[in-house]
Amino acid sequence: MFAVLSRFGLPLLRKELLEQAARRRTYIVRVAYATLFFLACLMIILPEMSRAGNSPLGVLGIGRHIFIAIVAWQFAGIYLFLPALACSVLTIEKERNTLGLLFLTKLGPWTIIFEKLLSRLLPMYCLIFCSLPLLAFCMSFGGVNTVDVFVAVWFLSLTAFQICSVAVACSSFFRTTTAALLSCYAIMFIMGFGLPISDWLIFDRGLSTFIRNSMGSPLGIGANYSEIVLFAFIGFISFIVQIEGPMRVMSPWTAMWFNLIMGIPLVAAGLFALLIARICLVRRAFLPSKNLVLNLLRVLDRCFHFLNNNRVTRGIVVIKESSAEPYFSPIAWRETHKRSLGQTRYLIRVLLALEVPVLLVIISVMWRSSDAFDGGASIIFTTILVWLVSVLLITVTSAGLIAGERGRQTLDILLTLPLEGRRIIQEKIAGVQRLAWACTLPLVTSVLFEAQWRDIVGQRAWGGRTNFIWWEYLLTELSMVAIYIPLLIWLGLWIGLKVKSPTWATLTALVVVVAWCIVPLVAILTFWQLFISSGPSIESEGLAILLQLSPVFLFYQTEFDSLHDLSSTPLLPMIINVLLYGSCMLILRAWVLSSADQLLGRTKPKTRVEVSNDWDAETSTPSYVSQLATAANDDNSHA
Repeated sequence: MFAVLSRFGLPLLRKELLEQAARRRTYIVRVAYATLFFLACLMIILPEMSRAGNSPLGVLGIGRHIFIAIVAWQFAGIYLFLPALACSVLTIEKERNTLGLLFLTKLGPWTIIFEKLLSRLLPMYCLIFCSLPLLAFCMSFGGVNTVDVFVAVWFLSLTAFQICSVAVACSSFFRTTTAALLSCYAIMFIMGFGLPISDWLIFDRGLSTFIRNSMGSPLGIGANYSEIVLFAFIGFISFIVQIEGPMRVMSPWTAMWFNLIMGIPLVAAGLFALLIARICLVRRAFLPSKNLVLNLLRVLDRCFHFLNNNRVTRGIVVIKESSAEPYFSPIAWRETHKRSLGQTRYLIRVLLALEVPVLLVIISVMWRSSDAFDGGASIIFTTILVWLVSVLLITVTSAGLIAGERGRQTLDILLTLPLEGRRIIQEKIAGVQRLAWACTLPLVTSVLFEAQWRDIVGQRAWGGRTNFIWWEYLLTELSMVAIYIPLLIWLGLWIGLKVKSPTWATLTALVVVVAWCIVPLVAILTFWQLFISSGPSIESEGLAILLQLSPVFLFYQTEFDSLHDLSSTPLLPMIINVLLYGSCMLILRAWVLSSADQLLGRTKPKTRVEVSNDWDAETSTPSYVSQLATAANDDNSHA
């Protein structure tokens, strides 16, 4: 393969692939991805086969459901993991100061971008093609033809190109991988759901109308083309439109041409992102180290100061930043007075940026209070979105506390302070704790309104025939807020202490959080289907208790009214969740604080021989106690 690449004159692509092949983590990531993917597919296939019964004819036609679920897992892998793999393609060159060396070669800017793009796309395409045997397996059960497989591969490939192009553009614009990764996820959300959300807020249409039309139309989702346009930049929606929509009544050739047309928005988005990457590659190649968030907040400060200086307010300052010198807590003072996300006025900006959209959604839902379905779906979507933003902000910030000090080469200066390691860590997280409070308030606002809305409007709409009980929902949600937020802080801090690079600390923290949410679900459901029960999956109280190992499962139970369906005691999952993750948080906090000096690099971990030498075998006491006693006896004898 490398000889073929050298013939086509792709030296940068060849170099990137060789470097990936030389890393051990490349094979670990690929094997882990393939293993999780096939286990997830097994979790899908076994329930479908169990529902078919023992009859050989009963399995005919179930291949379509398995096929759609397998492709959905592939889309989820692209949306979650491809940005993390591709956002560092140019930022690493900037951090190593090697991007200028690429400009000294004969490679032009377009060639650099094209080869960097291919270096991330080819491994992802290999992972996509791993699912082809499973797609062929689905064809053997019926309900799937060759055109369906072509549509799946086509939209998976276009989605990978689109997401990878956006990641390369973010990597070209930003200086650090963390900023590029967060911006890539934000752009993906805006590009995919910006038009539907705007249409819903302005014209009272969008996602709920799209779902209703898809349920009631004989041709499926493809019947209402006005809603299809809103979701044109989401590859998974385009795939579902083609599979469940007008392609059923089209000839194969017409369907293939229709698929090519539906893929134009995805290709156009990818090409536009590559154009942005080309423009920013040279112009932003040698940028000095800047804090974009701090610069944005300072611009907002200047705007507010300008608006505040008028005849009415006359420059009144409600909250003044304290300028007192740090006598007792110098590190905490530094984190809360000198960091952009620790100062009070900047935290108020973050709070307003999260709280105002939540309040706008609440006002919009109350304006259309007669539609229980639309209002309930909107407020649930808002709660999920606020949870995602809060988890992302807290995890990234806590993971970069210590790793960022290492990257700026200021950790050694910090360790020269005459403070214990545990106190350094306790003061270091002061700014993150204030950020956590700013993220918690919008989350609590959304939860309180959802409890009120679903209790009053939902009970009125369905005549009281719902499983929703407002105080159970409120108690469960608030317990998750009280446990998960501190757990994320200490988990991100621990990862930042273990991983030296700030970039890899952030990526590792995000991967660990995602794996913690997904891996227990896949492993437990697969084990349950294989060895315990061959019936429908989530209908057992014992299985519901085991699935609490995933923090997402209780959230799913709470939001979709399944607490009463899966357990005779609705509060039992909440109690198990609090005990489990509360204990994990306390144990992780105690271990990080007790091993703070070792994790910070002040002392090295002792070997077994050193530990055994620290104890006196005859008296079973620490050796330094025996040494002090011996020295005291010697002093008395000399006296």
